[in-house]
Amino acid sequence: MEMSSINAYTKRYDIYDLLACCLLACSLIFALDRVLYLDSAFSFFNFIQTENFAISYNRYTAIIAQLPAFLLLKLGFGLEVLVYIFSLGYGLVYFFTFLLIKNTLKNKPLAIVFLLCSLLGTHHLFFGLVFETMLALSMAFLAAAVVNFTFKNRANQWLSYFIILILGIFSHPIFLLLMMVFIFIHFLATKRILWQFSLSLLILYAMKSFLFLIPNHEINQYNNLLDLANFKQSFMHEYMLGNAWNFYKLMAIIFIFLLIYFRKMRNKKMFWGYLCGCIAVYIILAISNSAGDAHIMLQRNFLVLNMAVLLPLAYFYNDFPQKIITTLAIPIALFLSLNTISKTSVLYKNRRETLAKNINTLQAVATKIAIKKSQIVSDVLLSSWALGHESILLSTIINKKSSTITVVDTLALYTNGFIPAYGPPIAIEKMNKHYFNWDSSHYKLINKEFLLK
Repeated sequence: MEMSSINAYTKRYDIYDLLACCLLACSLIFALDRVLYLDSAFSFFNFIQTENFAISYNRYTAIIAQLPAFLLLKLGFGLEVLVYIFSLGYGLVYFFTFLLIKNTLKNKPLAIVFLLCSLLGTHHLFFGLVFETMLALSMAFLAAAVVNFTFKNRANQWLSYFIILILGIFSHPIFLLLMMVFIFIHFLATKRILWQFSLSLLILYAMKSFLFLIPNHEINQYNNLLDLANFKQSFMHEYMLGNAWNFYKLMAIIFIFLLIYFRKMRNKKMFWGYLCGCIAVYIILAISNSAGDAHIMLQRNFLVLNMAVLLPLAYFYNDFPQKIITTLAIPIALFLSLNTISKTSVLYKNRRETLAKNINTLQAVATKIAIKKSQIVSDVLLSSWALGHESILLSTIINKKSSTITVVDTLALYTNGFIPAYGPPIAIEKMNKHYFNWDSSHYKLINKEFLLK
């Protein structure tokens, strides 16, 4: 290879492309732990059972992530292959988002910040595969890249605005808050107000809200923000008191670094705007999550804080006098975050292997097991609301024989069909026989001395 070719190659590809590839590889390496877990297992079961896209709450952007698995599903590929491709599909969305921003829209700093937002403090969220907040984050960064890209044709610019905003609005409600953060940071950094872009966003969001009913849980989140009684409680639950610093050390360091940089540059507007903006976002998220929740759920919502803290890096990336920050510190931080994902995977791997061991034990007794919630050791299984979906998928993969462990509150079980987490039982004749080997036996209530641990 000639020197000019080598220079062109190294100029186009760098360590951040390697990091993006590593993140994509993680979606395959940890596929079983990502797909066969709670919300993901629930969605994946419905995906297999109906042989159609698993879409909830009108979040149709998930179709893009599920498309590779959907095509292989229609071609009749096996269940285990579909698990890996289902996980990979979501990873591909984030990977191509990075490449589009970096190479097509020519904004390397923004692409790097996208990687940072996707990785810092999100190690549990990585295993929440079907949470559409990561899709919303991808669309938000694509929108930011489109706004900062110089189009030769104005029609192409507005068409790009429209497509990205539609995909964002139909990804997750958090997209609107992400866009508000972007518009505010963009104003602080460039002194330009995105009037037309903001108006387009609000009109499209209003149209979506008018045409599609807002789910009750989203309405409750909005109501929380208006309830002043939540303010004090919002800073008192376990996540804020005991874990926020552990999960967000690198984020806090970057936040302090940027404040010092703006202060040193005597950019008072950016200093105070950035400080007050990040505090405001933190307060909004804290109040809306005042009841507390699992770490994986709180990290999902804290993606907004990630964007608020990190986005200024994209605007001042090339101005930092200490190049060691951009050439060494940021890549190290990203590699450390990948390592954190790997360490966190042990928790989810142990959970999956524990469940597999119990499935093998109980399958010798019956293929349909009913168990009381009091018999489940939560420290190991974390949560059990989707246990029936997890167990039928896992048993089919490891033993080629479908069985289920279902949590029940009553001894009366009048069905031999599959009992989903929500909705009526699925009759035997309606089960997907191509993927599930579902027999006609009835549920058996396991001995109350048995503990699922």
